[in-house]
Amino acid sequence: NGAGQRVGAFQPFDNTFTVAKSALFDTSSYLSRTPGSTGNAKTATFSRWVRRNINGQLQILFSAVVSGSQKFFIVLNTENQFELYNYSGAYDFQIETTRTFLDLSQWVHFYVAIDTSESTSADRIKVYINGVQETSFATASYPSLNFDMDFNTASVPMYLGKESGNSYTAETAWVDGTIYAPSYFGQVDTSTNRWVPKALAGITWGTNGFYQDYAASGANLGDDAA
Repeated sequence: NGAGQRVGAFQPFDNTFTVAKSALFDTSSYLSRTPGSTGNAKTATFSRWVRRNINGQLQILFSAVVSGSQKFFIVLNTENQFELYNYSGAYDFQIETTRTFLDLSQWVHFYVAIDTSESTSADRIKVYINGVQETSFATASYPSLNFDMDFNTASVPMYLGKESGNSYTAETAWVDGTIYAPSYFGQVDTSTNRWVPKALAGITWGTNGFYQDYAASGANLGDDAA
């Protein structure tokens, strides 16, 4: 439902791999999918390349909404921090980075590993920015052991970009039930020392996993390329 706008190649990158297309999500455009069956509500991997087009505006990178009061969100918030949370009348968990993301000229890789079966609470949510694990948080409350998130559930819509401010997106990946390290989605370009995308390989996507490369246009923009 809804549609982003396909734009040009996501560059610059190294000599081995270039992302051919990206998409612009404005305040009214989004993509959605509703799982037909339930997958893993405890474990997932999220990866998305983003270049912001405006600061100080909520930008929803991924969400799953059971109802108006029960939801899972991964966002760039109005304070320009990266934030993720599950909310069901109160916060079941909330992670919010200390640092902000204000540079509108740069692509940034946001990666999240979720595994509520981990015995150590801080291991249940891991955030990596451009391949480096984030360790400084303005807010850090973690989910309880074996907590079931509001995603990968039958009949619960999952959205990319819904109610979002302007942002460019490339290479969105959601893996249901398995944690894959950031190195599956990016690598260091030795010529520039920048974190850049890589061709995805060796990933088992699970029941409700998907990969969007935005290579198609129009109504087919959100086709699953997994």
